[in-house]
Amino acid sequence: MNFFNNKKHLAYFALGLILVTTVMIYYPTRHYEFIDFDDHIYITNNEHIRDLSPHGIINILFGPTHVQGTRLTILSLAVDYAIGGLNPSVYRMHNIFLYLLGMVVLFFFIRKLFQRYDLAILVVGLFAVLSTHVESVVWVSQRKDMLYFLFYFLALLAYLKYLEKNHNVKWLLVAFLFFFLSFHAKVAAAPLVVVLFLVDYYKKRPFEWKMILEKVPFILFFLFYSIRYSGLDTTMTSVIYEDAEQVKNMTTVYYTFTDRLFMGAYALLYYIRMFFYPHPIYFIHPYPEKINDALPQEYYTSFAIKLMIAAAVTFLFFKLKTKNKRQLLFGLLFFLVNIGLYLHVLVDIKGIVIVADRYTYVAYVGLLIITASIIAQLFNSRQRFFKTWMLRLGLLLYAILFIQHAVVAIKYTKAWQNDKTLFTDIIEKNINIVYAYNNRGTYYYNNQEFEKALADFNKAIKINPNAVHLYNNRGATYVQLEMYEEALSDLKISIKYNPNDKATQFNLAKCLLFIEDQDESIKAYEKVIEKDPYNADAWNDRGKLKNEMGLYHDAIYSLNKAIELDATNHLAYNNRGISYASIYEYDKAMSDFHKAIKLDSLYSDPYMNIATILALNNYCGDAIYYYNKAIDLKHTNPYVYFNRGVCFFNLNQREAACKDWEKAHSLGVEEALIELQTNCN
Repeated sequence: MNFFNNKKHLAYFALGLILVTTVMIYYPTRHYEFIDFDDHIYITNNEHIRDLSPHGIINILFGPTHVQGTRLTILSLAVDYAIGGLNPSVYRMHNIFLYLLGMVVLFFFIRKLFQRYDLAILVVGLFAVLSTHVESVVWVSQRKDMLYFLFYFLALLAYLKYLEKNHNVKWLLVAFLFFFLSFHAKVAAAPLVVVLFLVDYYKKRPFEWKMILEKVPFILFFLFYSIRYSGLDTTMTSVIYEDAEQVKNMTTVYYTFTDRLFMGAYALLYYIRMFFYPHPIYFIHPYPEKINDALPQEYYTSFAIKLMIAAAVTFLFFKLKTKNKRQLLFGLLFFLVNIGLYLHVLVDIKGIVIVADRYTYVAYVGLLIITASIIAQLFNSRQRFFKTWMLRLGLLLYAILFIQHAVVAIKYTKAWQNDKTLFTDIIEKNINIVYAYNNRGTYYYNNQEFEKALADFNKAIKINPNAVHLYNNRGATYVQLEMYEEALSDLKISIKYNPNDKATQFNLAKCLLFIEDQDESIKAYEKVIEKDPYNADAWNDRGKLKNEMGLYHDAIYSLNKAIELDATNHLAYNNRGISYASIYEYDKAMSDFHKAIKLDSLYSDPYMNIATILALNNYCGDAIYYYNKAIDLKHTNPYVYFNRGVCFFNLNQREAACKDWEKAHSLGVEEALIELQTNCN
């Protein structure tokens, strides 16, 4: 007997409670920051999402992009940008809404396929709180998971309608349209064609050629996916790491096809375990290192366990006497078909992880169907003596799964507040993941916490001294800490093993600039600009260096390029102002200094430079105002005090002048002592 006695209102009430529970879990995440791990590719640095005009939409849907296969995802992000710019709350609330909408569609699919409300509620109730979904819902870049899930199950619903409406071709076309949309949210939708045959199996459709012919569009699409994305012709995998700043070849490990069989066994057991016992849960599970050309022991053990489980399941299935056998087999095959993409055997997965929670987003529906079927069977036991105990057992099993996933999900969402909390969470659960230290170090670096960044890069290099681009990251940090010799050593290591890396070339040039090796620094900047002519910072630094060398016209050329590439570069305006002032074009210089202040009112250098020009032209009263502004902004140049003292003296304010010269002398300005001895006795 159906647990809900086919009462729609009771089922819909339960569905409403599930949706409210889901909102309670995820609503606190609405103010979390973007994660600088793909979010910069999809959102913050993605120019495609900033144009929602008809031309922009056409470009997203049909033009070249750097994230092929996710055009629908990019379009949805463009809508968010049009609404809220780069406000993370808009994107996160959109993710939550899509998650809820997907659950509603899943409810109706399960209800229509199995003709049972209780199964639909049991499946959706547990789906809502799965801790493995946190990664997809909270990580904005994984919008594609929710879109692909939504249209995936809309396609299945339309296919069920096609069967229900006596094979009305209209509904088959609708199913293909939803499949097409799902695929363009995420290419992982490709196996849906196999699931259509599973639906036929469950519905006991007799085999006929029409069953295959009606799926030709889906099959052709599937073949396109297979040819374009599979690794059938690949005998080894190269692991490429993409961090928060740029694509970096952190390490290269090669896996044979045999290795990948063992990796697939490991991944499959991981996904099964995480469904029933999600501990520990964290973001990055890196590919295994090979020692003496062998994988870690657990990969071989996993293969043996997988064979035993497969044998046990096969035996139980043939011995099992239950009317739900077809239902259970549907769930098992649904899981295997959809998780099979991520088992590394046929499909070559580029990335840094051997397993990922987001890969289970659709596949776990199969395990949910199996779980719900077993628990519903316990609910509906016809043996009176055992009925009460079976009901209690069913409730207990469901409660255990529900509560543990809900508790873990609530706790895990807190790890996604920002890059620091996310990668700290990984480190606390696995201290040997080099990527976590590298990315947390990058977070500290971007937030000018250079000592903490250095500690993390040191740890990462200790774990994997062969990851040469870590030396670039640490070298850049050494530059910020004014440890130039150490920086030079690290950057030369990085350049040696990756001479074409733009970031390392730029950091090396900057290091040479700081240690005042002008000739070598110029050569380094020339290499950077040769490889990356659109690097505004490199043009700016080159202009600054040319100023220091007294080559002011050459400096202006470089700084013009910097401003042309980045009109918001306040440093370039200040440096060009210095160039103009040095060739006595004071009007242009003053214009540039004021522009620099307009772009960054807390930048003190242009205030000092304006004051200097005013003082040179005998406008000492106005000059003092700008010197005061520079000092208020904590300017570290002691000559600010010396020059202001000169202005005070010229305005016959001897006491104020002497006080400034005393300050300048205490900061190491020798000329100030002469002024003190001459004018302040």
